[in-house]
Amino acid sequence: MALVDYSSDGSSSSSAPPAAKKRKTSTAVAAGGSDSKNIGSPEFGSDLPPLPDAFHDLYAHTIRASNVDDPALHQGRRRLVPHVVGNWPSHLYVEWHPTQDQHEALSALLAQISNKLGEGVELFPLLQSDLGAPLPLHISLSRPLSLTTSNKDNFLESIRKAMQRCGVSPFRIHLYSLEWHRTEESGRSFLVLRVKSNAPEDSGKNQELMTILSKSNSIVKDYGLPPLYRNRDEEDTASAFHVSIGWTPSPISVSMTTVAAEAFAKAGPLRQIALRVDGIKTKIGNTVTNLPLSSAAETQKNSSSLLGLF
Repeated sequence: MALVDYSSDGSSSSSAPPAAKKRKTSTAVAAGGSDSKNIGSPEFGSDLPPLPDAFHDLYAHTIRASNVDDPALHQGRRRLVPHVVGNWPSHLYVEWHPTQDQHEALSALLAQISNKLGEGVELFPLLQSDLGAPLPLHISLSRPLSLTTSNKDNFLESIRKAMQRCGVSPFRIHLYSLEWHRTEESGRSFLVLRVKSNAPEDSGKNQELMTILSKSNSIVKDYGLPPLYRNRDEEDTASAFHVSIGWTPSPISVSMTTVAAEAFAKAGPLRQIALRVDGIKTKIGNTVTNLPLSSAAETQKNSSSLLGLF
C-alpha cells in the first residue's frame, strides 16, 4: 500500500487509471450520508453490517517488491523519505472507507472534473488499486515518518496514551470544499476535500482535529521528527485538514480551481456526508494499529471487562 511511501502533506497515492464515468449516484447517498456512523465503516447504502476496523487493519499492506521505488511504476513519482534498511516508514491518520454509494459519488465527481479539464491535464484518482479494488482514504495527522527498530514500540505507546488522555471524545466531520493543493517537494497537485467539525460551536476552528494534531506533533518532535503543518499559523492549520482523492503532475491553474469549485457546488450528496471519528490509525511498517479516542477507549475497555477479557 502506498499510503506512507509516496504520501506528501497528508496525500496518499496509487497508480490507478484515470477515473471513468460512473452511473448516476444513488439517492441513498443523500439519505444516509449524514448518518454514517464511522469514518472507517460502510453503513448506508447496504443492508450488511459494517466490517470492524481490525479487519481492515489486517489487510492494510501489500507485499513489497524489490523495484517498488522505480518511478516508472508510479507515474514518475519518487519516494519523499528515502528508505533506510532497519528504519520503519510510519504515518498517523484518520481513515475513511467509503461506502459503495460514496465511492460511486466520488468516482463520478472525478470523472466530471477530468472531462472538464480536458486532455491537457491528466487526473489520477486515488480511489482504487491497480486491480480496481476500492482503497481507503485518509486525513493525515503526520508527515511520512521514519522510526527506528529501537524506538518504534515506544513511539506507538506514547501515541496510544496521548489519544486516551487527549480529552477528545468521538466526533463528526464533514466535507466543505474541493480544492487543489500543490506540494513542491513532490511536484504534484492534489485534488483535496477539505474537512471540518460539524459541531455548531466549532465555527470552523476544527477544535478536535487541532487538539489531536497538537498531541501528535508534540510526540513526533520528541522523537526528533518534523511535525505536520509546522510552518502554518493556527488559523491556517485549522483549515488544512483534508482528504486527497486525486492528483496531477500539472501545476494549478485558474481554470482548474474553477472547475473543482463548480463541481463540488453541484455535489450535494457528498456535502451531506458526516463522518464519525472514533480514533486514529498508526501505521508502522506494515502494521496498522487502531487507537481509540478517550471515551471510545473507555467504552472499549468496559465492554471487554464485561466479557471477562480483563
